[in-house]
Formats: sequence, C-alpha cells, structure tokens
Amino acid sequence: MSCEEDDARLSHGAPPKSGWRRFVDIVVDFLDGLEFLVWAARLVWSPIRWLFGLLRHVID
Repeated sequence: MSCEEDDARLSHGAPPKSGWRRFVDIVVDFLDGLEFLVWAARLVWSPIRWLFGLLRHVID
C-alpha cells in the first residue's frame, strides 16, 4: 500500500470523535504538559541546589 493510499484511507475513514473522547484527549494533553513542566523544573533546580550546597560547604 502506498503512502497516498494510507493518507486517503486515514483522512476519509476516521470517524469524528465524540465529546467524552475529546475531553479525555484534552485531559491527557494537559497531564503530559504538566509532566514536562515538572521534569523541566527538576532539571533546572538540581544544579542550583547542588551549587548552593557546594557554596555552603566552601563558606563553612
């Protein structure tokens, strides 16, 4: 099956999503975004915490 046939089949054969399905998709997208924000905050906070711990040891 060619790529054009796949595109045509997917664009014409997909039924519209019901209301609850759209709601679930929105909630899942929101939770994915929240998970990314937590990951980014940890990525930024870890080196900052390490640096302040190092400075505290140097000062003491």
